[in-house]
Amino acid sequence: MHIKRTNGNVLLILVLLIAALFFALPNLNPQQEGNELIAQKVIDGDTFMLSDGTKVRLIGINTPEKDMLCYEEAKEKLKELIEGKRILLEFDTEKKDQYGRLLAYVYIEKTFVNKKLLEEGLANLYIIKPNVKYFAELKAAEQKAINEHKGCLWKKSKNKCAGCIKISEIHYDANGNDCINANDEFVVLQNDCNFACDISGWYLKDRSRNVYVFPKGANIAAKESILLHSG
Repeated sequence: MHIKRTNGNVLLILVLLIAALFFALPNLNPQQEGNELIAQKVIDGDTFMLSDGTKVRLIGINTPEKDMLCYEEAKEKLKELIEGKRILLEFDTEKKDQYGRLLAYVYIEKTFVNKKLLEEGLANLYIIKPNVKYFAELKAAEQKAINEHKGCLWKKSKNKCAGCIKISEIHYDANGNDCINANDEFVVLQNDCNFACDISGWYLKDRSRNVYVFPKGANIAAKESILLHSG
């Protein structure tokens, strides 16, 4: 007996095969560790988007903001490392930040991406408790980059004043109520050069995202210091 295969039978078989493949695929939940995910688009040096639209913020580091020195270098490095590639995410105690972004340690093959950016001198350490799992490892990576003058952030400047201007004092905790006594939070910059230094365009940045840019004409006389209120 010969059985004639109809178009309807072929269509039914195809539907069943597709259904079987669909249910066999793993549920690639970006909040579940161990899933291989696609880093679709890098937003800046420490943030990117997954293929499902989820935004991910790298834990433990901070890279320069747009229009700041080293912004493009950090962004391009992260693109080189992960954009369009399969990655793994690892989480700490808190999985999301106040903006709803996933907070993660990112890996591609054997590369620990968060640490790599610190090693390359393209990010600074940025720890927010309770996500402190790799604090010691990340801190050591940053310190090594500083000591070796690595990357855009820590390379030696050709400015003649670079070796003379130092932070001689930081008073980060105002006495009493910070809101009332805001001027008691300050930084002192000391010029150890034997000549005046123009610091127009120089900036001070803390471990977070607070930045102060010195205005045009800012100057520190030889062997003198200036006080910058940060409150």
